[in-house]
Parts: sequence; structure tokens; C-alpha cells
Amino acid sequence: MERKKLYSFVFVGTFLILGGCGKMNAFSPEHVISNALDAENTLSYYGEMEMSMDGFEDMDSILIKEWRHHEKSRIEVEADGEKVITVNDGETVQIYEENRNKVLQISSNELGDYDMNPREQVEILLGNIQDTHDIQLVGEEVISDRPAIHLVAKKKKNKNSLTGDQEFWFDKEYWLLLKMKTMVGDNVNEIEYTTIEFNAKMQDSLFRLDLSDDVVIETLADYDQDDMEEEITLSNIPEKLGSPVLYIPDSDEHKLGHITYTENEVEASYREVTIDYNQNGLPLITLFIVEMNDGDEDQDIFGEDLKEKIRGQDGIYIDMTANHSISWNEDNFNYYIEINDPKVTLDQVKKWAEEMEEIK
Repeated sequence: MERKKLYSFVFVGTFLILGGCGKMNAFSPEHVISNALDAENTLSYYGEMEMSMDGFEDMDSILIKEWRHHEKSRIEVEADGEKVITVNDGETVQIYEENRNKVLQISSNELGDYDMNPREQVEILLGNIQDTHDIQLVGEEVISDRPAIHLVAKKKKNKNSLTGDQEFWFDKEYWLLLKMKTMVGDNVNEIEYTTIEFNAKMQDSLFRLDLSDDVVIETLADYDQDDMEEEITLSNIPEKLGSPVLYIPDSDEHKLGHITYTENEVEASYREVTIDYNQNGLPLITLFIVEMNDGDEDQDIFGEDLKEKIRGQDGIYIDMTANHSISWNEDNFNYYIEINDPKVTLDQVKKWAEEMEEIK
């Protein structure tokens, strides 16, 4: 499993570990959501989870162990024969990749979105579906020997969303998310606590890594250096990517801006070109051109409602608050257009894509 995928995986697992405490007066969806959003980051517990993601061969079975005491946490993730341990002592996060004997260390002022409290995490999770799904109360069930409130979020017709129907099981007492099931296209992604023990006794040593002398410690600055980035010209692109590629030529509607080439020394033969386009000096769109490798994810994992024809290819169109984009695969490259100006329409982008020319 590639390092970035496993690191992102740790944070996906962390993101789904949502908790808090509170009392519920009525079991309506609104009250359940309100209690989850009002929850504070004051829980202490030990849990074991199983996570599965359809459509990814190396992520069909993931085991997660978690120790949490207020702002401190320890999370161990095992997947595809590899193990990653993440500890947070309240000031520093360390991510230890056991198979490589390496640690990525992140200080408190670098944590950013990695340090969201449970209320913020729930807010993002539910905020992403509030306009695209109808949320209904199913009832009370038992998850990991705990009474839980079961909610179902049904995707609205003709609404663009990365996910289809979703299900949530919140602990009735503490508002920890005990189980979540998400549809992405025809695939089901699921995470569930199989063991949960609240107010478990924990030693402070749990939230520190006992590292050998030969372990390699990296910071975010070291990690970013794995990406070799440079500004290039239009004529440099075919040489950098190894073959002719397509781009959107200059016009009165859009002007070429910065062109950047990135390759990664860790991820096998990852090469990317980014082309910025402006209008009247302001950001308009950004075109990403990424060389595809064997095993790159198939766009068929996404639902039919996200598919959009572009240049005669099956593309994926995302129309969300934080992401307006369309992507497609063509001649061994993935083309991804990010829409930066909210006034730009999908029809305009498709028109510009049809005008793409080969850089020789």
C-alpha cells in the first residue's frame, strides 16, 4: 500500500471516530443531529473497529484499535499486511509506519484539520449531506452491546453527491458514532465498533511512541520535499510527461497562467502538470494532467448520477460547496478541471474541453 494512501487512511479512520456526551429528550433526526453537534470532546474510551471499502483490493478489510482520553489519542491501523500507529499527546501527533520504521511528526501549530474536535467532525460529516439527503429516524438498535440511535440519510433525486444513501448509528448515551455505512456507486463502505469500553483506565505511556534508536523521524517539511515541484513552460510538458498531451489553448475567455510540474520520489512514477487559467487577472479554472499507472482507481466506483460525458469520455462531475470539478481519463492520462470561479458553468467547461489541442 502506498505511503500517502495509508496515511490518508489513518485520518479517514480518525475522522469517523466521532464522540461526545449529552442527554437526548426526543428521538427525532433533528434532536439526534443537534445532540451530536453539541457534543464536547471529553470522552475517554477504548475501542476496536473493523472497516471495509469496496472497490479497493487493499482496503477490503481494515482493523483499527483506538484509545482516547479527552484530547489525547492512540490509533493503530492494520491493512494489507501493514501497520500504522498514530499517537497524539495533546501537543504533537506522531505517525509511525512500522514496516518502514519511519515516523512522521506534526507539531501542534501544524495540525490544522487533523486536530478537529468531535463536534467539528460531526458538523462536517452531516453538513456535507444536509442539502443532498433526506435524514430519517429508523429507531433504536444494539451496536457492540450498546443502545444506539439509527438514522438513514436517503439521497435526494437529481442531487449531485459523492455518496449515495448513508446510515449512522449514534451511541444513545455518549453520542459516539458506533457504526456508519456509506454507498459510493454500487460499492458499500462500512466502519463499525466491535468493542467499546467507556472510561477505560489508561496509562500516559499509551500516548507516546517507544521508538528504537534507528527509527527515521520526518517532519511535514521533509515529507513535502518528496514532491519535486518546478515551474515549466508549455513546450516542456510533453518531455516531462513522456508523450504528447492535451491542453486548453489561450482565448479571450481564458488566459494561460502558471504551469507547474510535480513528480514524487516516494509514489511510484507519479507525474503531474498543473495549468492555471485566469480571466481579467482573477483565477478561473485549473487543469491538472496526471499520468495514469496500472492499478489507478477506476471511475466506475462512483455513482451513475455523477457521470457526465466530456470529450466523448465518461467523466465524473462534482458539484459541491467545497469542490466544483470534472475529470475524465483519455489516452493514459487523467484530466481534471477544477472550477475556481463560481460563475463558470459546466457547459462552459465542456465547451473549453472540446477546444483542447495537443502539445507537441
